[in-house]
Amino acid sequence: MTQAAFAVRLMNQSDDAPITLVAANAALSQREQMTMCFDSQIYGVYAALPAGTRRSMAELCLERAQDILRAAPTRSVAHMAAAVSLWRLGEPEAATQALQRAQDTGLFEGWLSSRRLQLAVSMAFEEAASLEPKDDILVVAVPEFETLLSSGPLTDDLVEIYQSHPRAREWFIQTLETLPAQQQQRFIVRLRAAG
Repeated sequence: MTQAAFAVRLMNQSDDAPITLVAANAALSQREQMTMCFDSQIYGVYAALPAGTRRSMAELCLERAQDILRAAPTRSVAHMAAAVSLWRLGEPEAATQALQRAQDTGLFEGWLSSRRLQLAVSMAFEEAASLEPKDDILVVAVPEFETLLSSGPLTDDLVEIYQSHPRAREWFIQTLETLPAQQQQRFIVRLRAAG
């Protein structure tokens, strides 16, 4: 199911026919479900959805992530989907803990690092209620930053996150300045190439 199809199904659900996510047992199917849950709440049309649909999406994804984690507690992508769902449900402390577990169980998976950094930066800098970034979330973000920067192809993901979060740019620069000159240069080259 695509993000758009998921959102449409949630908007059209009724009390007598609630939407569920099928309990996929195969690791690949679980990965696809949890990736869809994460991406649907971070990218795309999420902000344009009605509040009730957004809440239903977060609750449904959290429930499915918890089901997966009961059977496979080290499934990093499920911790990541739980983190974004908890954040969307207004539970930032629980979301930060889930994000940390996602990192602990999948530290060297670059595609997950990219998504975890996107979530951490969103949580730290895009909260309307706070003008200051949340340091506990940024502690989780630094290893993700380093993972993306140490891999040539993933540096483009880092540049994209930098460009999409203007409020986080000072933190990006401060973090970048703590890293070796070669990594700093790689980021600068990719940033210039991206325009």
